[in-house]
Amino acid sequence: MGIHYWSKSAVLTLLVVLSIGHAHAATRKTVSMPSDGQVIGSGRGSSVSGDLLTVPGNPIEGEYIPSSYGGGSKGTKLPVQPQYQYVKSRTIKGMVGNLRGGVYGAVLGIGLQYMLESVDGVIEDGQVKIRAESQPVPGGYYWKCPQVQCTPQLSLRSAVENSIVVQGIDIKTHNFQFCDFVSETYGYCVYRIPHPSVPDLYSQVDYVANRFGTGCSEGSTYNTSTGACESAGGLRPATDADYDLMEAAAAAKDSEWLKERLREHCEGSLNPQGCYESLRDNTWLEGPSSVTEPGPTTTTTSPAGTTTTTENTKIDITYGDNYYDYRKTKTTIVTKPDGTSETTTETEPETEQPRQEEEQDINFTDSDFPPVEPFYQQKYPEGLEGVWQEAQSKFDNSEFMSFLHSFVPQFSGSCPSWSMSFNIASWASYGNVPFVNLCYVFDFIKVIMLVTALFTARAITFGG
Repeated sequence: MGIHYWSKSAVLTLLVVLSIGHAHAATRKTVSMPSDGQVIGSGRGSSVSGDLLTVPGNPIEGEYIPSSYGGGSKGTKLPVQPQYQYVKSRTIKGMVGNLRGGVYGAVLGIGLQYMLESVDGVIEDGQVKIRAESQPVPGGYYWKCPQVQCTPQLSLRSAVENSIVVQGIDIKTHNFQFCDFVSETYGYCVYRIPHPSVPDLYSQVDYVANRFGTGCSEGSTYNTSTGACESAGGLRPATDADYDLMEAAAAAKDSEWLKERLREHCEGSLNPQGCYESLRDNTWLEGPSSVTEPGPTTTTTSPAGTTTTTENTKIDITYGDNYYDYRKTKTTIVTKPDGTSETTTETEPETEQPRQEEEQDINFTDSDFPPVEPFYQQKYPEGLEGVWQEAQSKFDNSEFMSFLHSFVPQFSGSCPSWSMSFNIASWASYGNVPFVNLCYVFDFIKVIMLVTALFTARAITFGG
């Protein structure tokens, strides 16, 4: 009994394991993702969150969840949309890297041109240069206010404002109006001071200063509008600080501008797809969390009344980077003749590893055509060759062929001689008629051939 009991237990355990192994788990479908260029050019907008630029692509066509009910249907259409995410700072650094490496004005795109203009930069000799403003330089003319002891200043206005600070007057209460030069060595600046208690009432104050010095130092020129010796402007090489300002200016732009710059940057490279992949951070799919596939409705009639059975399948869907998993729950509603209904559901069990959906093998084969009866029966199925093979023996043995064979001479070592039979038929027998012996003719021909051969051999051997 013990052995029998354990045998039954083992069999039952095996059946349970087999049933679990054959249970339908959630199913995974891998999706063929579009290229980065297709997503960037989809025109479906973009967004920025922190350092990430997210770009949605067009819905992927042709995705269906296989039907649970057959009937030739492709199944339930599933609108899935790809989402691609790129690192904003990495994209901008790549653009600045193009500027650092040296480019020419002919290849400047909108993004690079914008970054150059943000620092007043230009491309000269393939390198980024920054326009340098004229700056006052020491060692030449300088200005001082005569009524106070103050540090010499390089321009008229700076000397006046320096004297105001020294006198203890709050410079923030002044509204600068203009500076004027009375002579080359004397000038003044005009300020307005608001009244402390009466709005819109100002008092005007003039502050004077004198110029000292003998001239501008070498490499600088005198600016008559400021009264200062200034260095010449021009172009200087861009520094790391300039490139940092360019990155900051680009990073402040909106997502659509950044998306277009991403496309401009990568499509202009030697390997566009490799460029996109180096800047991409993540991809994923989005779509509805569930869809419902309507099933058939059947009715059965019995003496007790009509019973209606309605079926439908709810499909729950989760999404990954380039795939989606779906799990089906089938619902059956049976409505009985008395109006009551009974609902049953059947859900695919969850497992840790979904099974991969098998690709549908669609083969189109033509069915065989029915046999076609011939329109006519050939009298000579072997054609002309068959007719000849059948009649050849009779033709070769005919009296006519025997007559023709009589004309063929029989040669031997002596002078040939022949005759012709004129026994044509049983009713026409005229005997054999010999021909005249022409041996001398053949002797003459033999001499000619031998002489000709001799001369030909001599010409071949000795030439001429």
